Amino acid sequence: KASVDTIADLMVEDLAADMADQAAALERLVAGYCDGRQSAELRRAADLLGAGNQAPLLVGMGASHAACVAAAWASAMAGHPALAQDAGEFLHYGHAALGEDRPLLGASYSGVSAELVELAGRRRGVVALTDRPDSPFGRACDHVLPLLCGPELAMATKSYTSTLALLLMLGAALRGDLPDCQVRGVPERIAGMLAETA
Repeated sequence: KASVDTIADLMVEDLAADMADQAAALERLVAGYCDGRQSAELRRAADLLGAGNQAPLLVGMGASHAACVAAAWASAMAGHPALAQDAGEFLHYGHAALGEDRPLLGASYSGVSAELVELAGRRRGVVALTDRPDSPFGRACDHVLPLLCGPELAMATKSYTSTLALLLMLGAALRGDLPDCQVRGVPERIAGMLAETA
């Protein structure tokens, strides 16, 4: 039977591995969405979220929700309003108030968040950000943007930074800017910071 110290050591090792992979995860994201085949998917998602005259709503749970809040504020400060709400709060209390036709983006690393799966089943045109496009949430959505961050061993580290970076790129695409303008060079900076702390 593993001791508490052994379990703690394993958790620290897993977290260190996730943190060490942050720069590579963001490099995959930048390469996929700025230089690779995902760039057309990013533009299609921007078209979906930019349709109509309503500010898009970004929903998620936990760290995904935190990334949505940060991205919504960044978008608003750039002159393009966006809203962010906890997916559970939206599902149970805000869904009717904000209207059925408001553009909706849901973020879920795992793609199994029950609230997001239910929301996607109720609406059309939902854009999903998930690392698992074949998850229940990914399959229920009309458009999926893969996070490309890969497995996480400990807690939301790569998934948080990848979600936030992809939301910032999507916001840039909504504004008609180059989608890499806010994230190009970030992987190298993160790699440098991690090297300094090693």
